Amino acid sequence: MQNAAATITASTTHHHCSTEKALLNSQPAVRDDTVGGWAAAWCAADQNAPGQWLQIDLNSVTSIAGVITQGRVGGQGQWVTSYKLTFSSDGAVWDTYTEQGQEKVFEGNTDRSTEVEHLLVPPVTARFVRFNPLTWYIWASMRMEVLLCDSADAVGLWPLNAQYGASDATGSGNDGVARGTQLAPGPNGDANGAFKFSGTANSYIDIPNNGRLDVRSSYTMLAHIYPTGAAGPIFNYVGNNLRGQWAVHFWQTTPQGLFMRAVERDGQSTPHVVSNVLQQNAWNYVGGTYDSSTGLASIWWDGEVVGEVQIGMQTVASQYPIRVAAREGEARYFAGRMACLQLYNYAMTQ
Repeated sequence: MQNAAATITASTTHHHCSTEKALLNSQPAVRDDTVGGWAAAWCAADQNAPGQWLQIDLNSVTSIAGVITQGRVGGQGQWVTSYKLTFSSDGAVWDTYTEQGQEKVFEGNTDRSTEVEHLLVPPVTARFVRFNPLTWYIWASMRMEVLLCDSADAVGLWPLNAQYGASDATGSGNDGVARGTQLAPGPNGDANGAFKFSGTANSYIDIPNNGRLDVRSSYTMLAHIYPTGAAGPIFNYVGNNLRGQWAVHFWQTTPQGLFMRAVERDGQSTPHVVSNVLQQNAWNYVGGTYDSSTGLASIWWDGEVVGEVQIGMQTVASQYPIRVAAREGEARYFAGRMACLQLYNYAMTQ
């Protein structure tokens, strides 16, 4: 778990176990039944009671990339064989993780020590995570880890939700100013987990660039988008409008078209990459990367590479401020919702 301040609680806990021992690879202490809590796992208090859960409070809304589970070591071998995941941003309203509109049942463990990992594509934005055991071997006992999208190395992160607004959650000072937007349901069902853009000239976010967002060479851009219109910018460095020069930009160019161009530092155009993968009136997890060491520009959709082009080794035009959902002088404006914009100064590979 990449959050040292996380708090672990449970619906119930057996005397032999503790939530402190619920972390992946925890080891048992010397058995002492007068003290308890020596076993290496969280264990439900009742052997057969349904509805038990293990909960992690990450202490802030975070992008969650996956989970890992193990069984109990020391004493009797026990493990959870299947479970569901639920998420919440406030601890009151919970959403069950789904795939293709159905609540997903995750495969658990088959022994006490093997790590079983499940990645969440797209990542889930939430503060609280609950493991809800459905079936188990002998007892509902579990050790686990929550995998976080590593916002610590993001050069910019704009959650676009009720908690952060258009502020940069990295604390680097590149807080956005939103105009003509409103809060709307987010990708995980959060009532105010996204910004809605009207698809007009006066609906956008301006993000300053104090130098932190000048990635110069390699980069990764990520966003959750819910398009309802035909075309518009997702993430657009503004460029030099006086000279008519573009800069690095990541767009929706048709109802299904996802497009990126990594423009050179002096404004010279490079080959673009495009793929008709977007789903209208639905959440899409999209990304654009450029790797200066290989010269490869790529676009991603729901965790998969859907387009690549070789553009050579360039220094890119990222020295400008950023505008989201609109570009000055363009009549194409993004209509729909966006959440969790992220920018990194390296090219992700997965």
